[in-house]
Amino acid sequence: MRGAMWWIDRWRKSTAFLSMTAEEQGIYRNLLDGIWLFEGAIPDASLFAIAGANATAWERSWPTVKKWFRLTEQGWVNDTALEMMQKTRHLQRARGVAGKKGAEARWQPHSKGNGKSHSKAISK
Repeated sequence: MRGAMWWIDRWRKSTAFLSMTAEEQGIYRNLLDGIWLFEGAIPDASLFAIAGANATAWERSWPTVKKWFRLTEQGWVNDTALEMMQKTRHLQRARGVAGKKGAEARWQPHSKGNGKSHSKAISK
C-alpha cells in the first residue's frame, strides 16, 4: 500500500486550484496520484486511464490541466509533485533512522541508552 503526503493548505492556495473547474481538479488530482503510483512519471500511454475521465471530460479538461504537467523521456511529470515526493522520501528516511536508533536504545541492554534492559522475566 502506498501513501502520499497531501498539503491541503498549499493545494487550496495554488494557482491550479484557484483557476480550474471541479472536473479539471479531479483529473489533475488523479494524475498526481498516478505520479506517486508510477514513482515519478506517468507513461504517455497510461495518462488517459490514470486521469479517470471519460473521453468528453478528458477532451474538455486536458488542455487546462496540461499546463501543470510536462512530458519527459520517462513520461508526464508535475514539478510540485516531484518536489513533494523528494521531501516525503527524505522525511521517511529520517524517521526510519530515528526509529531504529530509538528501538536500539530501548531494547539493547548495553547500547548508548540508559543501560537498562527492558526484557521482563516471567516468574510464577
